[in-house]
This record gives sequence, structure tokens and C-alpha cells, in this order.
Amino acid sequence: MELGRVHQALKLFPRILSYRNWTSSFKRRMFVTTTVSQQQLKPNRDSILKQEVLRFNPKTPVESAVTPPSSWFTSTEFHELECETIFNKHWLFVGRRDAVQNPTEYFTGLIGNNPFIVLRDTNNELRAFFNVCRHHAMQVINDLEGKLDSEQLQCPYHGWTYALDGRLTKATRLRGIQNFSARNFGLKPMGVKTWGPLVLVNPFSESEDCNFFDDIMPLKESLDALGFSSGLRFVERKSYIMKCNWKVFVDNYLDGGYHVEIAHKDLGSALNLKSYETNVHDWHSVQRVSGLDNEDRVSGTAIYAHIFPNFMINRYGPWLDNNTVLPLGHDKCQVIFDYFLEEKFVKGLGEDEIKKFIQESFIASDKVQQEDIFLCEGVQRGLSSAAYDIGRYAPKVEHADHAFHVRLAEIYRNHLNIRDA
Repeated sequence: MELGRVHQALKLFPRILSYRNWTSSFKRRMFVTTTVSQQQLKPNRDSILKQEVLRFNPKTPVESAVTPPSSWFTSTEFHELECETIFNKHWLFVGRRDAVQNPTEYFTGLIGNNPFIVLRDTNNELRAFFNVCRHHAMQVINDLEGKLDSEQLQCPYHGWTYALDGRLTKATRLRGIQNFSARNFGLKPMGVKTWGPLVLVNPFSESEDCNFFDDIMPLKESLDALGFSSGLRFVERKSYIMKCNWKVFVDNYLDGGYHVEIAHKDLGSALNLKSYETNVHDWHSVQRVSGLDNEDRVSGTAIYAHIFPNFMINRYGPWLDNNTVLPLGHDKCQVIFDYFLEEKFVKGLGEDEIKKFIQESFIASDKVQQEDIFLCEGVQRGLSSAAYDIGRYAPKVEHADHAFHVRLAEIYRNHLNIRDA
């Protein structure tokens, strides 16, 4: 063996011995015949997951706690676990209410492994469904948003047709089929609710968290005092693809402004960073910081709120933007930004003035996002290295991030039937 290959093998050897460094399901399954079912593999997967979950103790206070091990952010097994739990059994913000104001208007998306569609039916009732035909699993609607040409949904594959309440109304060429009832083959519904100008879905609504909406109500009341539920005009949607685990993006958001002075110098120069404060609640956290009033875009008090698991609301100056981070794999995510402006602010400026203000604001905002992409992708590479396993928290500023990890750990433990000794 060449000397370079020997050195490479020696470098990798500690990682081969450690469970935390799986990089794909294939590594674990390479010695298993292809006839083994997913059900047979799952116990082995879950036993490994349990070992990694137990390495983070949710009862340890932030001052003494270590961060979750890197496996939480680098393994496909944890991505699978989160698709089964977090993105299957919790209320998730998915879009804007103004996109589905009228009958037959809709929008679609993907949460975890679940394509969804949100629409208004002919009675103006808001509904959500798995966007999956019950015949052979084709996505029924394949545009991101729009208005239906008719009062029905038709699969583009074999033409199975559904009413806007999800009932199967047409399925041709089924002569000779046995043990089939159309009433059992409607679109699968999801739970759906509105919250201010936003829409949430829950893939399996019977598993809704009983105190979730009670917990986030004070946040809504604070935002409503700043024109959240009314008085905002949607401006534009922007999207970024990041080569990092979705939780890396959330961690970056929840560090209490720790990185702002170093990594966002332009933004930091417009904020009184000494005024940063963070309040943590069961299902959300709120960071507040005062602007220095030297820039209209971030004047006044800025509010940065995270709602578990993957949604953020930012209220600053005349702007409100919300961010949804969606997992696209264990090391890739999409972050969607929806930008709103105060109606009264827009009406106070001329057309050219508002265009210039929006353009300059988007340039400044994109600069911040590019800086965060640099950070998050750098962290993801570091998490995958043999040099890193666990880290620590700066307790005075990163307690919201610690609370986020505690909530994740509780969900993992519950799903994997891990009981405290």
C-alpha cells in the first residue's frame, strides 16, 4: 500500500470505530443482503440512534452542558428520524394566508418526505392534503401556487380526479377491480390552521401539541401590536439552498447575537449589541435588540423569534420577514424568506422612493444571508471532520440554542422509547 494511502487509512480509523461518524445508510447496510426489509433494518438503526441520543442529557443545565454530538447533524439516520417525528407530528408554518384567500387558490410544498397542498374549496373553507394521488403516488398538483382552472384536482398521470374536499370523484378503466370503494381513496387530509397572516399544517393532526398555540399566543399579541395580523403588505419571496443540516441554520439563528459583531459587521454597526436579550419559552424563543436609528431598515427595536422547529419571524424597522428552513437531506436545506412591509410606511413614500428603499434593503439583507451561508456551510464541514465531536455553550447568550436542543432530545427520546433511569 502506498504511504499516502496508509496515512489516509490511519486518519480514518478512529472514525470507523465510532458510531457518530456514519455518513450514509449504505455504510451500515453494505453487509446486509438486498432482500432485507426496512422493518428488519429499523431495530439496528434505532439501537444506534439511541446511543447517539443518550450522549446529550436534556436535564443538564446550559452552564454544564455539552452540545449534541456531530452525528445529530451529519447522519442520514437522524434525518430519517426527524422526518418520522419532527416533520410528521408537529405544526409547521408553510405559507401565507393571502396566497389562498379565494376559492380554488392553492399553494404546494414539501415538508420532510411529505408533499402537501393547501387550498380554498368552493365553500371558502381552508383545507390541506397530502399532495399524493391514491392510485400510484403521483403528485397531483405540480406548480408551486396558483388558481385551479376548475373546481377539482386531477392527477396528471392517469386522470384520477378529486373534489376540493378531497373526495375521489373519478377513476376510469377500473372494470373488474375488487374490494375497492371510492370513499376509501380520497386524498389524505392534513391538519391546517391560520396564525395571523400565516398558514400552518400538521401532517398527522391527531398528534398536535396541546399547548403549542397557547405558548405562542403572547408572541402573536406582541407582533399584532406592530401590525402583524393586519397592516402588512407582502413584497417578495426569496429562497436559498445551503449545504448544511437544517439545524445548523437554526443554531446560527439562536446564538443570541453572539456572531453578529464578528460575522455581520454592517448589520452590527446598526444595532446596539449590548441591548441584546433573549427569552425562552416552551415552544418558542424571542431575541430583542435595539437599533441605533442610523438606518431606516433596522430602526427601533428588532424582534427575532424562533418557533419550534423550523420557523423564524423577524420584525425590524418597517419590515417583517419570516424564514422557513426545510431539510433536503442530512447535509442540505432550503431557507425560504417572505418579506412584508408596513402599509403605512409604503403609503408615506413615493413610487420611486419605495422601489429604491426595497432594492437597497434587499441588497443589505442578501449580504447578511450570504454571510450566514458562509458560516453554516463552514460549520457543516467542521461537523463532518474527525477533529470535532461535541462543543460547549456560551451560557449567557446561547441558552435559546440549548433549549432548542433539549426539545429535540425530548422528541427523539420519546420516539425511541428511551426512558430515564
